[in-house]
Amino acid sequence: MKLSQFLILLTVSFLFVYCTKDETLVDQPFEDTNLEPEAGSEEPESPTPIVYFTYEIGSNINTKDTNDFILIHDNKGKLLDFKTYESNQILVFEALKDSLTETISITKLHAQIGNGYESFGFETNVEVVQESVWKSTNSYLAPESVGTFNLIIDNIPEISQYYIKTRFGQISVANEIMNMNDGKALVLNGIDIMAQEEYSISILDMDKNLRHLFFNAPLDGETVSFDYKDLMDYDSYLDVDLPSNSQHLCSVIGFITDFSRDAKNTFETSLDMNFGQLEPSAFARLGYLDKYENQWTRFFSRTDDYTYLYQKVGGRPDKITVAPKPEIIIKEGSMTNLSFTTSTDYFTKGVRWSRTQETGSGEDYFYSYISWSIISPADSGPVIFELPLALKEAYPQIDLEELVLDNITLYTQGHPYQTYLKYQFEEPEQHREGEYESLSIDFNVKNAKMNLKPQRYANDLAPNFKFH
Repeated sequence: MKLSQFLILLTVSFLFVYCTKDETLVDQPFEDTNLEPEAGSEEPESPTPIVYFTYEIGSNINTKDTNDFILIHDNKGKLLDFKTYESNQILVFEALKDSLTETISITKLHAQIGNGYESFGFETNVEVVQESVWKSTNSYLAPESVGTFNLIIDNIPEISQYYIKTRFGQISVANEIMNMNDGKALVLNGIDIMAQEEYSISILDMDKNLRHLFFNAPLDGETVSFDYKDLMDYDSYLDVDLPSNSQHLCSVIGFITDFSRDAKNTFETSLDMNFGQLEPSAFARLGYLDKYENQWTRFFSRTDDYTYLYQKVGGRPDKITVAPKPEIIIKEGSMTNLSFTTSTDYFTKGVRWSRTQETGSGEDYFYSYISWSIISPADSGPVIFELPLALKEAYPQIDLEELVLDNITLYTQGHPYQTYLKYQFEEPEQHREGEYESLSIDFNVKNAKMNLKPQRYANDLAPNFKFH
């Protein structure tokens, strides 16, 4: 199966249709304090509440297919407030200062119920300082396709993988024909056209030769032809030794101007990945172009129950070495009393508990998934989080006692925890220079080993790469 077909098949396997959005659960006052004073008595002067948290949701955040919530707890796990939210909205949370602890915990819940499935994902960050203002934005707004074109690469060697990209990411191909013209051509038909966008194609052959070519957007229906010799070498390469039988993804993204997260400011120039559809390789190859002063290197490797993630924003790394799997000894894995030891030095940890249920078959098949991920400093202990009664009544299937530990991620390089909160949520508009590394292990309650998707900072295919 060709790589593009594999990715389409794998993506479709994780997407469900007929999503429904529950409109019945609406915001209500969390606590009714509007009590009438007794007749004849003087109304005491009420303390003035303070705004202890603000959440700004951008207009381009997609909330159409999910029910989305913000839950706020104090640092002892007591529920302070919760609200639903939609895109292009600002949530303001107020309370009396004396009722607040020094820091709070912020939890996002994304609930999705569709035809034959349901999913509830809790994501918590602890030790958030009072009066924080968080922003949620999504810079990925690709322009609409204005047609399609065809691409032919002649005199091509046997290739391992290829990718067609614009600033907005990889472009889909409706149909591919490999090894035409006596095995010397690659024919790609039905490529989406994004007007006034520059295109890039990168090709990795079976001998790990990595080459690329930039070209302008063709006209609708046009067929563009190149010879393989027209493709150029990168200005420099970086090879990364891979663990045996590993899956991997590595890419290089060039910043066009500054470090803005706006998708129009970045161009992925090099990509090498294998999620089992190709023969295992001894190394991965990254290509760098001098035209980009600053670049973003991303590397992901996975073997069995261990995931390694490395990033560098800024210059090219001198070397990337996959760190060995850390030893983590679980003493207690519950949400209420997590305890583990490790010899690995880390400054931030991510822990996830989950529950998966599958019932029925065929048309009666039903999939249910609940997860709760908590990001915290290394020395922060577990907190018992109280759920709102309205949430329990709306979703009685959420039973936190059913959740079991399935992942621990140790963050070994990067910003200190409070700096991470600032950059990720208060000032999310810019990428930050630096090196970032995390080591992630999946667990199962029965045998302490299970192949699950990587932790919160991963999508269904590869890391989300946003912990910076």
